[in-house]
Amino acid sequence: MKENSFTINPEVNSAQEFIEISQDFPNSLDLVREAISNAFDA
Repeated sequence: MKENSFTINPEVNSAQEFIEISQDFPNSLDLVREAISNAFDA
């Protein structure tokens, strides 16, 4: 039995994602703080 496989490559609009994420934070400084915190965690 032959298996069929394929690859999915999703495309992301980075600018739109940034806008959507930034709307989750009422204070824009919270967005910067979270980004820095995530960078240290990574």
